[in-house]
Amino acid sequence: MKNKIYFIITFSIIFLGLTSFVVFNVDYQKTSKLEQQQRHVTGVNVGNLSPEIISKTINDKKIKLSDLRGKLVIIDFWASWCKPCRIQNPHLVSIYKKYNKSKFDIGEGLEIFSVSLDKNKNQWIKAIKDDNLYWEYHVSDLKGWESDAAFLYNIRSIPSILIIDKNGFIQAKNLRGNSLEDFLKQHVVK
Repeated sequence: MKNKIYFIITFSIIFLGLTSFVVFNVDYQKTSKLEQQQRHVTGVNVGNLSPEIISKTINDKKIKLSDLRGKLVIIDFWASWCKPCRIQNPHLVSIYKKYNKSKFDIGEGLEIFSVSLDKNKNQWIKAIKDDNLYWEYHVSDLKGWESDAAFLYNIRSIPSILIIDKNGFIQAKNLRGNSLEDFLKQHVVK
């Protein structure tokens, strides 16, 4: 009788374990690639590896954030309809002009990777031209606040800036104005 009880208990434990594994595995396969990546991101904090962004440019060409490895990169989340973003843009232009060709201890040259939370492509392109954002890396999936990149980086307000080093690790978050320039000055190789 004891052997029967042990057998039933052992069988039940094994059955429940296998059932939960199968259910988890099926659920994991049904999730999108973005959701699977998000499960493996422990947070978008200083010191973390920056999650990959793959999105389209104004010319519908797909580019990746990781294409900029080796450089110091400012990831700028913004939108054409965001007044604080537009007010910040001239300062970003000034920073880009001043530091684009500089050598840093954490990257060779500076690039800005602008991620727009626009929905209207024409307004996005017009804002880029009007604000003289002449760097090459402008992307958007034109989903507004539903942007894949904004979800991945947990962006809840704009403008929002992250700085990543040559290896893709986050070095700073939400620096603006003088504090952004001070950060860059600290890392310029003289």
